[in-house]
Amino acid sequence: MCSTISKSMNREFGTALAGAFDLGAKYLAELSGKEGPDPIILGILVFIVDILQLAKRRITTILIGVSTVMVISIVTLSVWAGEDLVKLVSVNLEKLSNSLEGLF
Repeated sequence: MCSTISKSMNREFGTALAGAFDLGAKYLAELSGKEGPDPIILGILVFIVDILQLAKRRITTILIGVSTVMVISIVTLSVWAGEDLVKLVSVNLEKLSNSLEGLF
């Protein structure tokens, strides 16, 4: 679960960085004035808009994934933690040893 949180934090940081680029693009657009932007600035702005659309899709996907994992973890109360895991493994190993004793 920690790796999932780490990945989502990295993606959220990337999305925030894309938002900062958006502010920079707006600043550049305001600098160009009412005459219209130069072709180079226009190309950069189109590229930034594409990045922002990708970031929006990504953050939506991340939020859906994180919320799904949290709801499932809370609702199912998974047994893969602490003493319950040890008990489960020991019972399964005992069953395995009993079945192997029957074969030999």
